[in-house]
Amino acid sequence: AAMIRRNIDTLKEYGISVSEIRALGGGARSPLWNQIKADMTGVPILTVENDETPAVGAAVLAGEGSGLFPDLKNATRQLVRIRESFSPNPAFISTYNEVYRRYCMLSDLLNKYWK
Repeated sequence: AAMIRRNIDTLKEYGISVSEIRALGGGARSPLWNQIKADMTGVPILTVENDETPAVGAAVLAGEGSGLFPDLKNATRQLVRIRESFSPNPAFISTYNEVYRRYCMLSDLLNKYWK
């Protein structure tokens, strides 16, 4: 979860904002893990209905490419269904900020050994 937050922070440095995260796969089946990610990142985590995301992605691209949908955003809105949404809990902000601070410190210290 801390790595996701760091990636979001990096995107912010380039002027890219993240308003939500779509979670899929095995980890997305855990409500606890999704809530932790929302609390750590400060961004809502949305899980999708269909576990066959490669097939849905292919349908989105085919629908846009064939002209069935005017663009990818509209195709995604039509074909991707949200199962559940996890909003950040403000009660945990200070706790996760401290966890994140420590994560960044350790990551920076260890980074020189990973190269």
